[in-house]
Amino acid sequence: THYIPGFPINGYGDCLVMETADSKGQWANNDCSAKLPFVCSWKPYTDSPPQTCLGASIKEGDIVRTPGYPVDASTFCDFFLKVQSGKLVEIEVLVLEANTCCDHFIIEEGSFGGNKI
Repeated sequence: THYIPGFPINGYGDCLVMETADSKGQWANNDCSAKLPFVCSWKPYTDSPPQTCLGASIKEGDIVRTPGYPVDASTFCDFFLKVQSGKLVEIEVLVLEANTCCDHFIIEEGSFGGNKI
């Protein structure tokens, strides 16, 4: 099964909810009358190989993740994207899970402390 350890619990309800606070997407049973936000689908959990931040060779079309994502989000990380003069960088954010206390997503133009975009 894919239940959170200890679930299902008798008396908690007959509906199924997915825990999204962690990326494993494990299940729990819940009261069917409870109003909750929902998702129609969730990407399956995979153990992706660790990725480094600095010195990583990023090519066009690459998906960039912070090291340990989606399991460990406690690593400071900078990525530097370079293009030829006169060219532009296009960034598409697929998932941004951030806590206001401690997570930051900053895009700067130029090298090392350029203008914040």
